[in-house]
Amino acid sequence: LTLNTTDVAKPTVPVSLTGTGVRPTISVNPAALVFGEQRVGAPSKTLTLEASNTGTGLLQITSPTITGSGAYTITPLAMDVPAGQAKNFTVTFAPNTPGVANANLTLTTTDVSKPTVSIPLSGSGVEPTIAVSPLSLVFGDVPVNDASELTLAVTNTGSGTLNISSVTTSGSGAGLYSFEPSAMDVPAGQTRNFTVTFAPTTEGQADASLILNTNQVGAPTKEIPLSGYGGRPVAELTPAAVNFAGVRKGTSKQQQVTLHN
Repeated sequence: LTLNTTDVAKPTVPVSLTGTGVRPTISVNPAALVFGEQRVGAPSKTLTLEASNTGTGLLQITSPTITGSGAYTITPLAMDVPAGQAKNFTVTFAPNTPGVANANLTLTTTDVSKPTVSIPLSGSGVEPTIAVSPLSLVFGDVPVNDASELTLAVTNTGSGTLNISSVTTSGSGAGLYSFEPSAMDVPAGQTRNFTVTFAPTTEGQADASLILNTNQVGAPTKEIPLSGYGGRPVAELTPAAVNFAGVRKGTSKQQQVTLHN
């Protein structure tokens, strides 16, 4: 660059100009964020969005905005990505109500060919809810060293998958009860069964509780009372003795004997 002046000593002044042409280029991974099911009221779910600069020069990303569902947030709100490097955004999904929650994340960039980049966001707010039938399992009298089985039906009356992660028994008679399976998933609107077995080894009352540990927010455990009695059958005849007295040869005689337990 040459400057023409009125300076007699320096009628022209040369100025050197230098610069480098750059083309920052954005690439995001993944192309969409799919959160799947998220329980309403549970701790939020986060996914990572990677932004890479596959070009030259500094890539600036500013003003990320989310339109659609208000269940999503993003951090940070701006970032600079040097050439050949990658940095991460964290997107959080925390639904307040059940139902589908779709949105769109838009990034504003200094990539001339992609001044804005859109990333679809999808997820569903769910509320799995447990219901059991019957509310308690009453086995009644079961002979010692014998066993009796009853079925507990578990229904998911809410939305999303009800996860029963573990099952335990508690109480003084807990050791006399067993169950299967030890865990299960119950889809929304469906019912699955547990089989509970009472096998007394001693005589007497045996009370316990079956405890289901679930992913239901606010009431994660469900307790079902169990009761049964270990009995020992005792046979008793009435009358204790039967006297037929005299019976003529060639004839017969009947008397009634009652067996009691």
